[in-house]
Amino acid sequence: MNRGNRAESANTLHIHRATMIYRIEKIETIMGVDLNDTYTMHHSYLSFMILKLINKLNFELY
Repeated sequence: MNRGNRAESANTLHIHRATMIYRIEKIETIMGVDLNDTYTMHHSYLSFMILKLINKLNFELY
């Protein structure tokens, strides 16, 4: 997320900054986490990278 810069991330995704903030707050509410927390962000990033690797390995097996 552009190192936590939500305005820059919104620009990268071509969405309004308010939309970006709304979506992040909604994700935080649903997941019950604070995405400003370094540990949470690291854990989330690592989880997505593991899922990406698993999907890649599954694709290569079939």
